[in-house]
Amino acid sequence: MSFSIPFVLLALVVSEQGPGTITRAELIQGIRDSEDSLKNLSVSCAYKIQKRSLKGDVFLPDMFKHAVYTVDASGRIRSESFGDLRDSRNAKSYRVRRIGVFDGKRSKAMEGDDIRFVSGQVSEQVAIPDFIDPRDYIYNYFGMSVSKTLEQEGSRIVGPAQWDGHQVLVVEWIKEHPDGEKGRRQFLVDCRRGFAVVRRSTSMLRSGDKDWIEIDFREGSGYAEVAPGIWLPAAVKWEWFGVPVDPATKKAPLFARYEIKNSNWVLNASLPDSIFSLEFPPAIMITDDQTGKVYQTVEMVDGNIVREVAAGLELYTEKRQWFTLKTALIWGSLSVAFVALLFAWIRRSWMGHANLRKNST
Repeated sequence: MSFSIPFVLLALVVSEQGPGTITRAELIQGIRDSEDSLKNLSVSCAYKIQKRSLKGDVFLPDMFKHAVYTVDASGRIRSESFGDLRDSRNAKSYRVRRIGVFDGKRSKAMEGDDIRFVSGQVSEQVAIPDFIDPRDYIYNYFGMSVSKTLEQEGSRIVGPAQWDGHQVLVVEWIKEHPDGEKGRRQFLVDCRRGFAVVRRSTSMLRSGDKDWIEIDFREGSGYAEVAPGIWLPAAVKWEWFGVPVDPATKKAPLFARYEIKNSNWVLNASLPDSIFSLEFPPAIMITDDQTGKVYQTVEMVDGNIVREVAAGLELYTEKRQWFTLKTALIWGSLSVAFVALLFAWIRRSWMGHANLRKNST
């Protein structure tokens, strides 16, 4: 693992003098260097998921899921997960297994149970079912890096605070909307632990109100130095809230809660391109968002599976067309041969009868 000299010196200064001495520019640089030090990562995640029912003010039974994610700095993704899936119509759950990849240009995903996969999808977008991006609780927030968020006009250092037994620095970015409502993204940064962003949250301030209302937060705990200078959480709590706001408590109602346990971190490994590719098995239904078609994968001669679904569809069509033409040719040939044999038999029988009458006379 390699770090820039300014990053190392800045970490030493903060360690000696405390985070209160750092400037906004130095803080952003420290966070950016920490982000840049992670080229790719892989992590195993265990989830406990609580969601509010859409039919009433009650929570559905807890769901549990396990997943392994591999992501890199260029945006490529591989996700493998299995666990419960809740049917919102009757609150029943069933087991589901999913694999999805995004190679930087398009995504491919397939879904099934513990025995086999039954359906798949192809899309030009990042369309990976049930994907929870671990980068969004490490160095991103809503898909944007924390350093880029804080580079925008309206960000400032609020001051020091205590978090998980450590002193951290509170920094925020506020944006005012034309209707007078304000939005705030706030970050707690542990400058002594590799500038790890240990908590991130989104709040809103409605026009005329005095109190900020938190509508989303993601906070980590149990941070450990997984690699030199890189601190990552053993656990994450992720909550987001719905509407309307309770006028008595001035709080938004909880909509969902994710409790995540992280393990088996692998950082900056050499990743082959094959990790971010996916081949569909035969006989599953594919929805191709690129073409708008829905079709089934096919198995060709000798059990060779086509590599591209679109190509498979073309080969399948060609195979069906050739089968139809070949069948017509075969039956046509047999019909001609049958007619010829029948004509020869009739002629031979007629000639035989003619000779017999001639001999009898």
